[in-house]
Amino acid sequence: MMKIKNNHGFTLVELMIVISIIGILSAVSATYFSQYQAKARSVEAKIQLAGVYSVQNTFYSEFGIYSNCLQDMGFQPVDDVKRYYAIGFPTITSAISASAYAQANQNGLAPGDCPRLLAPEIDRSYYLATIGTGSVIVNSLAIFSSGVINSSNALDETTATNSLTMEEGLGDMNSNDTQAFSVVSAGYIHKEFSTPTQSSLMSINHLKQIRIIRTGY
Repeated sequence: MMKIKNNHGFTLVELMIVISIIGILSAVSATYFSQYQAKARSVEAKIQLAGVYSVQNTFYSEFGIYSNCLQDMGFQPVDDVKRYYAIGFPTITSAISASAYAQANQNGLAPGDCPRLLAPEIDRSYYLATIGTGSVIVNSLAIFSSGVINSSNALDETTATNSLTMEEGLGDMNSNDTQAFSVVSAGYIHKEFSTPTQSSLMSINHLKQIRIIRTGY
């Protein structure tokens, strides 16, 4: 007896359902992958902030003050070719008291090094990012500074450690209460977060407290 072979395949409706399911799964996977990728990129900021904390501590142990002159302290940012994050003091001019600066000179700080009144200066008090998401990069002072909402060149211990809104700052170093700093790092790490106030923003202060102010993803 001859067998009849069944050549029946998928209907058009069945194929459309399968394609739709694959599309949904792909979209969900892409979303999670983008977030995972952004989270991995954010590790760079923590490494940079830890580097600033280290040079600030060394500088303070030698001269008794903190400052915004990162280059003078010997800070070197991570990879110049692939750096997602800008870092430093993009908005404030330091206002270290004359007496504190004079004491730093007596402690060995050469006159003119790490100026008492130092305005934002590229590759000295702040460093810019070199890459981002597509063409969106924190590669100018205007972009970097506009992402920082709260800053002060009259920072004190209470504000630096207890305020949830203070991002960038430096004390005048005139007393124990004003020997404080908070440095920021900002970067574009996710394509859907592409304005300065959406950028990833983190800070670290003189007590090594890292704050994630905005995740950026």
